[in-house]
Amino acid sequence: MRLFSVTWLLIFLSTMWMACSHDSGDAQSDVNETDASSDGDTDSDGDMDTDSDADTDSDSDADTDSDGDSDSDSDGDSDSDSDTDSDSDSDADSDSDTDGDTDTDSDTDSDTDSDGDTDTDTDADSDADTDSDTDGDADALVEQQVEEILGRLSLAEKAGQMVQGQFDDVTTTSIRDMCLGSVFNGGEEPVSPNEPNSWANALDALQTGAMDGCGIPILYGIDAVHGNAKVIGSTVFPHGIGLGATRDADLVARVGQATGRECRGVGIHLTFAPSVSVPRDERWGRTYEGFGETPEINELLGAAYVRGLQGMGDL
Repeated sequence: MRLFSVTWLLIFLSTMWMACSHDSGDAQSDVNETDASSDGDTDSDGDMDTDSDADTDSDSDADTDSDGDSDSDSDGDSDSDSDTDSDSDSDADSDSDTDGDTDTDSDTDSDTDSDGDTDTDTDADSDADTDSDTDGDADALVEQQVEEILGRLSLAEKAGQMVQGQFDDVTTTSIRDMCLGSVFNGGEEPVSPNEPNSWANALDALQTGAMDGCGIPILYGIDAVHGNAKVIGSTVFPHGIGLGATRDADLVARVGQATGRECRGVGIHLTFAPSVSVPRDERWGRTYEGFGETPEINELLGAAYVRGLQGMGDL
């Protein structure tokens, strides 16, 4: 009976030992089948698949337009959706006048996305309109000089500046002493001898007298309504009524240009022309000096004649 018990005990122990051995082998096999994965698969046949799915999209789009739009796209797959819109609108208008306008518009748009999208919009509108108003400066300078001259003139000299003396009645001395402002040369008062050089010398002498007196040049005027006809050698053109019949502004401008050049050549500054008289009654003795009986024709041709007299903008 005791022997029977021992025998069964040995059989039981042997069975347990075999069972434990089997379980231990399974455990070893399970250890070999462990998944080392980031995605990594380790099989029992020893194949190790490491699937490391770290998708790194580094999309660096830097679009810079001529607008100054800079789009910087950085797509790194970390999606935390934080939309930061930073609009910085800095409108700086600075007007700096000489008369010079300096306009500076600066627009900055900055968008930051979860995608790491940073859109930076920089609109820099820089309008540097620098109109240096030289005309304005020159006018101011002239005004200043006029005030200075008027400040030193006596009452008698100011009155003399308002007088236009007749050519036959003035001399270098009278112009100097009376501070005369201008001289008119009538139709029957030519310089003798009637040659361009003689005219130039006579008028230069009168100007010298004016500068030696109160220091203000005279205006010398002559009737040159249809050319500087008093000076031998100058061109005589048709009267205004004849020029008006052409209705040709370009032609009239060239007539004025030739007349102005021939007047300046001998020292004449004032032509008493053009006549924009809009004559309608033929009984008036000087009807022929106007360009026509409508304001429109006088406006068109009168302006053209003046442009010509003034050198077509070249003076």
